[in-house]
Amino acid sequence: MRAGNGQPLPRYAIDDSDNPLCTALRRRQIAVNVPASAFAAARATAGLAAGAQHLNFASLTVVPLMAAGKTAGVMVVGSRDTASMDTPRVQQMLVSLASHAATALDYGRLIKSLRQRDSEREIEQTFQTMILETMSDALVVIDAQGTIRFVNQRLLSMTGYPSRSLEGLSVGELFHPDDRQEVMTGLLRENASTMKFNQ
Repeated sequence: MRAGNGQPLPRYAIDDSDNPLCTALRRRQIAVNVPASAFAAARATAGLAAGAQHLNFASLTVVPLMAAGKTAGVMVVGSRDTASMDTPRVQQMLVSLASHAATALDYGRLIKSLRQRDSEREIEQTFQTMILETMSDALVVIDAQGTIRFVNQRLLSMTGYPSRSLEGLSVGELFHPDDRQEVMTGLLRENASTMKFNQ
């Protein structure tokens, strides 16, 4: 992952005692009006100190981002006037804002995880379908009620049915009407989920 300027995102050792970000994160406590110069002391936060100086911030307030009992990171708020950050009401608003930000981060991670799982599942299904479609045997996959959920191309070629026309129908449709009841009873009794047909 990269920062907006294309540089790698900074990584911090959580036990770095010279780093005000790590201290606030470890203690899970807001650090109000930390002088911008304190960030210049740690090599890892020197860029943050330079940015604060460029924006004429006298101090920075570091607020832990906590959601569901977990600390997800920190939020840094700069101030030109140190007195404005030192009131209980402002600190309460910052903690509330940080809580919303942490929740948004959690949702973002959850969505990313779900998308990754969906992508992996899609790849797996594509692979399985590819294998099933290249089999020399005709194959039908059914659910517990005997409803067709998948048929491979070989079965369609053997039966003359068009693609997707069998999915959702009873597997009994593939058998002679005189044999359907017996076949369905046997399949359901055996909890069969696949059937192979040879030409």
